Amino acid sequence: MASAGNALFGLLHVYKRALRERCRAAGVTLPLSHQRVLTEIGHHEGIMAREVAAALLQDKGLITRVTRELERDGLIERHPHPSDSRAAHLMLSADGRVLCDRLSAIEQTLEAQMGADLSPARASDFIETVNAMTDQLDRDQESP
Repeated sequence: MASAGNALFGLLHVYKRALRERCRAAGVTLPLSHQRVLTEIGHHEGIMAREVAAALLQDKGLITRVTRELERDGLIERHPHPSDSRAAHLMLSADGRVLCDRLSAIEQTLEAQMGADLSPARASDFIETVNAMTDQLDRDQESP
């Protein structure tokens, strides 16, 4: 029986596998979780870890661990927050920017392949539907 859950699990599995394969072929060994964080920082230079966690719908503890690893690997830099000594602004290093650009190109190619047989309207409807479903489930998780 077809269901939205099965369709999403299937898409997610195939998408992640294809992304891992393309990254491996391009010599990128960074785990997908780290790639997502790096890309989010690249899109929002100066973002804070809690904002990355919210944007990626992930636990702040996980994001803190990943950002520490990315910083250790020289891919991101922490800059002190001007008014909160516990917070830091996250920015890509020069190496991080190069890798982020490579990841972006890989993802764009994959997205083009994924939507090759879809009209722009159908692709837009899909994104809108998935985002609405995500918001609904996330909202339900936040309710008491």
